[in-house]
Amino acid sequence: EKDDKYLNKFKTMVMWAVANQAEDGSWITFDYVYPDHPYSAMAQGEGASLLLRAYALTNNEIYLDSARKALDFMITPLNEGGTAFIEGDSIYLKEYTGLPTVLNGWSFALFGLIDYIIISNSKKIKNIINKTITTLETNLEKFDNGFWSMYDIKEKIASPFYHNLHIAQLKVLYDLTGIEKFKSFYEKWDQYRKKRKNKRKAFWLKA
Repeated sequence: EKDDKYLNKFKTMVMWAVANQAEDGSWITFDYVYPDHPYSAMAQGEGASLLLRAYALTNNEIYLDSARKALDFMITPLNEGGTAFIEGDSIYLKEYTGLPTVLNGWSFALFGLIDYIIISNSKKIKNIINKTITTLETNLEKFDNGFWSMYDIKEKIASPFYHNLHIAQLKVLYDLTGIEKFKSFYEKWDQYRKKRKNKRKAFWLKA
């Protein structure tokens, strides 16, 4: 009975996602606070992950098609209305398209892409994944201030919740990719959080 309850909630979310997805694959996410920047790579990736799980459960092609559309929109460049900042071979997945790049949002968006290639052997998506993983690896130092992790790539320090989330996400990325830099950073950030003075300093700066 408990399992049925959660399955029904899952189905409700899936139906909502399909019904509220625009023809271009997007979902409006932040229009209430950023009307000029209503889209989010994180929302696109998480929505795709939801739909891909629905597809795995039902084999309904509608869910696979909706997931593909969601990711196609996500990897569309910012200057074409999408949520990816593309500079040469570098690809940043933007949780907020009008603000500095956010680490946790970038990672959640990336997980949506990875979920997709588990089901669909898309060379295009594999290429995007390789480029954005390399970009993330190259830019990890910008999310480290020497005693704590940063919420975004510019100036905002992470709360304890997001610091712990960053560690968990980098652990997953290391497990998926084997890239040693992800391991070295999650281990370093794990050491940061074990020092009370670091927690206090981060708290006061955040406050």
